[in-house]
Amino acid sequence: MTDRSSHLDEERLALLASEEPDAEVSAHLAQCEFCRRRWQEYRAVRQALRSLPAPPLPRDFAAALNHAPPLRRATWWWRYRTVLRAGTLLAATLLVVLLSAVVAAPRFLPSEDRQTTLGPSPVAELAPAAQPNTEEMRSAGIASQTPAILASETPSSTFAAATEATAKVPATSEQEPVSEMPRTIRLLAWVGIVVLAFLTLAGFWFGFLLPARRVRRFPVVRR
Repeated sequence: MTDRSSHLDEERLALLASEEPDAEVSAHLAQCEFCRRRWQEYRAVRQALRSLPAPPLPRDFAAALNHAPPLRRATWWWRYRTVLRAGTLLAATLLVVLLSAVVAAPRFLPSEDRQTTLGPSPVAELAPAAQPNTEEMRSAGIASQTPAILASETPSSTFAAATEATAKVPATSEQEPVSEMPRTIRLLAWVGIVVLAFLTLAGFWFGFLLPARRVRRFPVVRR
């Protein structure tokens, strides 16, 4: 193994300076004087470097370690800001839905319930009474006068009488609320509205308005 191309490269020889060579490399070092001499030089440099004293640390480095402030954990509202924001949006949505249900609940009753509560119309009650009973008139002997009476009572006069009777009927039944939510349920709904409003305001304050607290770094003190 006297050819130059058969020598070990410098990188491998430098690595062999800090470890024991295997059997194949040991056989090559025993036969190749050039590789053996370079390997011994690397080992000598390594031993010389290990014998040197360790350099002292810079004073700035030691001062920075001695005066380093303790790390501070982030505040709880900053660590859970994603959960707070999601909960705030959910509470605001429930607040709007519950408030709309309490305020607008009586307006969405079925038409059958409204008709049952209001009762029949006064005009419908007066319509049968406005029509003459011909059988009773014949028995009383005034059948001959019926055409004249019917002619004098025109539809306009009948409508006027029905309108006057309707005006005399008190209109309080139409102005009264059609249906009212039970008092207990309404009270619980308002309690839920107050609680949701408080949660929405608190979540908006802690999740959106409060600034994030970060770790403060103190300046390095040099001696």
